[in-house]
Amino acid sequence: MRQWLVALCAMAMAWGCGSAGDTRGKGASTGSARGLSAAADTLLVIPLNNGTHGMAARIRWMLSPDGHAILAMEDPAGVEAEPVPNGFAFADEARDVTWQEDGAWDVAPSADWKRLAYAKSYLLRANDRDSVLFTEWVGLVGWIPAAVTAQLAPGARTPEWQRALAARLRAHGFTASGMAIVSGVGITHVVMVDSLEAVGSGRPAGDVAVALDGWRVRWTRFGDTVVVGDHPARAMDDAHPQHWLAVPLPADTLVRAWKGDTAQLAPATWIAGPVLDISVPLVMPNGTLVVASTKDGRFQLQVRKRMHPVENESPNEAVLVRLPRAR
Repeated sequence: MRQWLVALCAMAMAWGCGSAGDTRGKGASTGSARGLSAAADTLLVIPLNNGTHGMAARIRWMLSPDGHAILAMEDPAGVEAEPVPNGFAFADEARDVTWQEDGAWDVAPSADWKRLAYAKSYLLRANDRDSVLFTEWVGLVGWIPAAVTAQLAPGARTPEWQRALAARLRAHGFTASGMAIVSGVGITHVVMVDSLEAVGSGRPAGDVAVALDGWRVRWTRFGDTVVVGDHPARAMDDAHPQHWLAVPLPADTLVRAWKGDTAQLAPATWIAGPVLDISVPLVMPNGTLVVASTKDGRFQLQVRKRMHPVENESPNEAVLVRLPRAR
């Protein structure tokens, strides 16, 4: 039976735009970035989320100020509205670039849309024990990409270094379920949008890990500081963070407690889209619902029937579609 309530792994869907996440039996939830490039005149379909969709998932989206870029996210929730990692996709029709990421708690663009901050999600389960073993945290260090851990903890990758970083991850972890013993943690990254131009598959070249926390992410209005919500106040998918931390950019070693006026934060301009609910059918003429599009119509956010429905999940999925150029 699918144990989607702890969102153990990202599964590749038949669209061919995602890859399977390997949990190595550790219950670690992760995903892989996808910078997608293809012939300009071809149709391109990008699922927002290649991981678990849960019984219900909210679709949210926003457009850049000039209308040429779109950011869309699928936000599933588990049993009793427990936290489940999200998937999101970004597209810019002006430069014909796209990027998709699985296994994220949150994502937010800077006010000028030159940078994207996202909170990478990881989950560890106790596996019928009364707590998550420290060895699971040590294993998680080995699972996180080496380029990320090197940014978080520079130094020789000795066993002592691995255990020290594991202890830091555990200290920043949080309870991610009220029904089972599951620990979650987030790592905040910042991506330069310009770096997506040359990206292939895998982690974007301009991706920098800036904080060993990441439940929610926001930006100041000037776009020079990422404000990171450390961990949820309760094990609920929509929970607010307990504390906010300020990370000035370029990132330095100082992470300050956020004491500023929230009016200094750039507004969160998400627009609520449809809810993909297993028990609530959507009216979709011809099996497709167009939710939003970029200014010139090059990219559309659509909801469509899944080619391979999964038991106990919605039969629909949200995708970004790049339409062929008009001839």
